[in-house]
Amino acid sequence: MKTFFVKTRVLVGSDSLQHLQTLKNKTVLIICDGFLEHSGGLKRVNDFLDSSNVVHIYTDVIPDPPLSSIINGVDKMRQLCPDIVIALGGGSAIDTAKGIIYFARK
Repeated sequence: MKTFFVKTRVLVGSDSLQHLQTLKNKTVLIICDGFLEHSGGLKRVNDFLDSSNVVHIYTDVIPDPPLSSIINGVDKMRQLCPDIVIALGGGSAIDTAKGIIYFARK
């Protein structure tokens, strides 16, 4: 049997978005579903990010992410080499981000 552990730092709470204001001169990859991209949720997060950051979006997030979503995300992550990965949304975004991060480091 094999196991793996992906250490994840999760910020929650009413002031969690303010932490984004501390990020400066970073390459940021935001992983979310297409709904958040178009519903204003993504804009809200972007509004907290300093303009010195370069922000990229990956929206191939669906419940119980298939391997194809992870593979495409790994390709994007390896291309961008982000300093910060933000999983925006619920469990599916977090699962997708964790899978991408894990396999991109191999």
